[in-house]
Amino acid sequence: MKKLITLVACLAFLLVAMPVMAKKGENSGKAPVKVTLCHFIEANDVIPFGFGPVPTVDLWFGKAISVSQNAVEDHLAHGDSEAGFFGEVAAGPIAAFIEAGANLPAADCYMVKPMAN
Repeated sequence: MKKLITLVACLAFLLVAMPVMAKKGENSGKAPVKVTLCHFIEANDVIPFGFGPVPTVDLWFGKAISVSQNAVEDHLAHGDSEAGFFGEVAAGPIAAFIEAGANLPAADCYMVKPMAN
């Protein structure tokens, strides 16, 4: 009788524990999901910009970083952006602003944001 009770207890434990253990290991063997963000760097100038005589937006410059999907919300909350311009798309404008005298010591991406009032 003790063996039967032990067997039933073990089976019950396995039926409850296996789904929980499987859920924890769902991403096992896979690389964690990463998201590329333009991480705002305060050392870089924020440049008012527009396609006319009056600026209509601010350009914020930063460094491209790769973060866990779980950290994206925190980064967005303090000014980083998923919708930035990265790589070759950003290289030309960044070089042009540096040549024009902008202080962009740490910039390889930029974000377009509404102008601060």
